[in-house]
Formats: sequence, structure tokens, C-alpha cells
Amino acid sequence: TRTRLADEAVEADKMRVRLTDELEEATTAAAESEEALGKATKELEAVGAKVPELEALVAELKEAAEEHEQVTKDADEAAEKMEDEMEGLRDQIEAKVAELAKVIEDGEPAKEMERMAAKIA
Repeated sequence: TRTRLADEAVEADKMRVRLTDELEEATTAAAESEEALGKATKELEAVGAKVPELEALVAELKEAAEEHEQVTKDADEAAEKMEDEMEGLRDQIEAKVAELAKVIEDGEPAKEMERMAAKIA
């Protein structure tokens, strides 16, 4: 029985050593986990601090997009108006050219042609 008790004591000691090693590993892992959690918390806090900044940038971008949309609309309207004015001028020029062609056809004096050319210019 002494041998058996000695063997059990040796086994118990081996188990104690193994459990001590496992406890040390678990303690180290817990410390590393706590450190990682601390770093993650700091990073999260840094990101959280930037949220208002990002929200302000989003608001600025929305405002710029609205301004761009208005400028584009105004430019389109101005281009349409200019196109209408150009069409009106083109019609006037065509009418004057036709009038001048009639003057030439009818053989009116050169002075009349000069007067018409001056009006066109």
C-alpha cells in the first residue's frame, strides 16, 4: 500500500503541476484578452470621437450636392433661354436676308442695299 500511496502521490503531484501550468496559461490568456479589449475600447472611442466630424462632412456634402443641382438647373434654363434667343436672332437674320434678296431682285438702288446690310450687321 505504501507503493500505491506513493504512486498516487506522484500522480497527484503531476496533476497539480499540470493544473498549475493550465492556470498560468489561462491567466496569461486572460491578461492578453484584457489588453486586446483595452486596445479595442480605445479604438472604438477614437472612432466614436470622429462620428460628429463625419456627420458634419456628410451634411456639407449634401449641401454641396443641392447647390450643384441648383446650379445645373440654372445653367440648363440659361442655355434654353439663350437657344431661344439665338433662334429668334436667326429668324430675324433670315428675314433681313430675304428682304435684302428681294431688294436686289427688285433692283432697288445700292443705297437701300447698304442700309439693309447695316441693319443686319
